[in-house]
Amino acid sequence: IAMGTITPPPCTPQSITLTFADLIKCNSIAANGSDFVVTGASGVIVTSAAAVNCDANGETNTITIQFSAPILVTGNYQVQVATGTDGNTLIGQCGRLVNAGANAAFTITPQPPLPMGTVTPPSCSPTSITINFTNPVNCFSIAPNGSDFIIIGPSPVTVISAGGSCNTNPSVTSITLQFSAPITTSGAYQLTMATGSDGNTLIGDCNRQVIAGDFTTFIIPDSPPVPMGSLTPIACSPSSLRLTFAQPIRCSSIAANGSDFIISGPSPVAISSATGTCDANGLATIIDIRLVSPIVVGGNYQVQLATGSDGNTLLSECYRPTPAGSAVSFVAGDTISAAFQYQVQYDCQTDAITFSHDGQHNVNQWTWTVNGAAAGNSQTFTQSFSAASQNQVQLVVSNGVCSDTYSTAIVLNNKVTVDFAAPETICPGDTVIFVNNSKGPIDTWQWSFGNGNTSIVQTPPAQVYPTTGIETLYTVSLIAGNANGCQATATQTVKVLSNCIIAVPTAFTPNNDGLNDYLYPLNALKAENLDFKVFDRWGQMVFHSTDWRQKWDGKINGVQQATNVYIWTLDYTLKDSKQKFSLKGTTTLIR
Repeated sequence: IAMGTITPPPCTPQSITLTFADLIKCNSIAANGSDFVVTGASGVIVTSAAAVNCDANGETNTITIQFSAPILVTGNYQVQVATGTDGNTLIGQCGRLVNAGANAAFTITPQPPLPMGTVTPPSCSPTSITINFTNPVNCFSIAPNGSDFIIIGPSPVTVISAGGSCNTNPSVTSITLQFSAPITTSGAYQLTMATGSDGNTLIGDCNRQVIAGDFTTFIIPDSPPVPMGSLTPIACSPSSLRLTFAQPIRCSSIAANGSDFIISGPSPVAISSATGTCDANGLATIIDIRLVSPIVVGGNYQVQLATGSDGNTLLSECYRPTPAGSAVSFVAGDTISAAFQYQVQYDCQTDAITFSHDGQHNVNQWTWTVNGAAAGNSQTFTQSFSAASQNQVQLVVSNGVCSDTYSTAIVLNNKVTVDFAAPETICPGDTVIFVNNSKGPIDTWQWSFGNGNTSIVQTPPAQVYPTTGIETLYTVSLIAGNANGCQATATQTVKVLSNCIIAVPTAFTPNNDGLNDYLYPLNALKAENLDFKVFDRWGQMVFHSTDWRQKWDGKINGVQQATNVYIWTLDYTLKDSKQKFSLKGTTTLIR
């Protein structure tokens, strides 16, 4: 029987198919493939042979030969028939044989190499890149340690791993390379294929490999550093400063001890720490610089960026350093004091107080409050207060940056009230005692008694007024004062009667002419337990008094009475002798 022909195999066959023009008995095919020997560009081991679709007579014209491994080496190969372990070659009808040594040739056609992939454009500071291939790559050909790849460029790059999401074949079309550190230098980089630690480059279908030395390029885009931040307006005597940046800063680049910053100005400023307000990605646009002590000296200051104890300045999201020496300025206000001065102009009843503030450290705003009420907005003002008062005065000052509040209590107790007690009416020759009821800080006294006598003591001596035979009015005055310049006067009039003989007029004329308009006991100054009653002709009482100074005006129930005669009674005890008197008489009311 003539040798069969071989169906042209694929690029890396693990079996081939022989087709015979004549039928072959299926039972003549050695199952272990020993009827066949394959020779060629590489060694090939046949592991089995099997008939394809044996018919009802147990015959076929197609045989499949299996190899122990795919044929990976291209070139010319030959299949030769041999006497198998079953003691024969292949047998056809009528006992016809395929002669041992009969052969058929096939060729493994050379394939083009696997093309190098392209890199997905990376970010400004990638820690990995992704290579995309047009043809699948066998996962087993990827060295996990990334040694299939070499990267060169403006800065060194170390690949530490390589891998992809393998499918069930298993193969991938994208491979991700991980770096030991981000690429932070912009520019053009070259990714070159190398024979990895696994002994090969990348292998695809048909055993196609990416040629060692093949390469592709990628660009790390340029990214400018983050400009120096701006300062949030500072308060008075700041103990911290806040920098706000237009783009994010990597929190890992902020030296915790604040050594990324230097502050200079009119007074030394020491930094204790610096912290960022970091998000979940470790990025911050706000950095707070904390000071060892507040800034209390006003003037122009500067925050300058320096290389910190961590070996860098501030790094952008793309790891680009903000240049050392970048600076931002700010103005600090002087710490101010609202303490004020005041001077009191003392008087007897009202004191005038002048308040003033020194205005130091550029203070230009004053807000005065006195006893809870607004009192003015000038540097100096004057207000009057009761000389006996407790007052609370507050001042709030500002220089546009700093402010301060000062409050103090002012107690005034220098009010002088001049007063004395004296009898309104006295009898001639009586001894009169004047009682000094003045209050306040008084240290000078000037008495004038109207009788030619004076005194300069607080409690003056008793006075006696002469008998003149007529009713006389004397003006008594007291001038009291003190060393503060306070001086006040009290004046009273003392009436000295012409005599102190108690009598009731025999007539009176209630016509409001100021003469004899009333009926009352005259000169009853020394009458005690006085009881004075007036009756009409029918015995009806029309007036009653127990005070000799209370007088009848000639009216009954508010009605003026006509001319008539009225009866009166007067009972009293004389003060000096304690003698009792009971008098009665008549008085004519004249209209």
